[in-house]
Amino acid sequence: TQEMRMIRLHQHLSRRYSPKQQQQQQLLTKYFSTTSSTNYNEPFYGKAREAPPKPSMPNLSNLLPSSSTFTLSLPQRLGISIHSAITALSDPTRADAVAALGEVTGHVALRDMYNVMMSHPTGQLILRDTPIVNATSVNLKNLECMEEGTFGRAYADFMKCHGFHPEDRDAVRFVEDEELAYVMLRYRQCHDFWHT
Repeated sequence: TQEMRMIRLHQHLSRRYSPKQQQQQQLLTKYFSTTSSTNYNEPFYGKAREAPPKPSMPNLSNLLPSSSTFTLSLPQRLGISIHSAITALSDPTRADAVAALGEVTGHVALRDMYNVMMSHPTGQLILRDTPIVNATSVNLKNLECMEEGTFGRAYADFMKCHGFHPEDRDAVRFVEDEELAYVMLRYRQCHDFWHT
């Protein structure tokens, strides 16, 4: 998967940039291909997490569709879209219906988000490291102890006020492309950041 990401990154960069920018981006590609996390400054979202013991933290394979995921036909997509839209309109608290609707109708938006992420060094780091937001990476108890006015404190207060938890977001079920499925997962997991 890492090799495929590097190939896609190279293909993406060669299509979108001038020769001078390509040279700069090739340096970034070389920079990304290093295996040591000590070769770059820690990005603002935190360093890539080391693989934890399996029982303590769900991995992405639990949250993203597997490569053996079936492909939905057009009638299936239409059926899921209609059913999810009706369900979400009749009961807006049904996050599962809103999530399913976004997955079956959002391919163009996901592809656009992916392209924007690939065109920026921070987005490339996120796509490379695939960090996830969960109880292990976001400790709400620690954030509640932060100073008033900090983002961490505001986020913890928002989550507590609304009774939310970082792991409440639904898994991605209907996006076949693994990288687009991660973009959808990231979008969902960062949703409460935007509200904060």
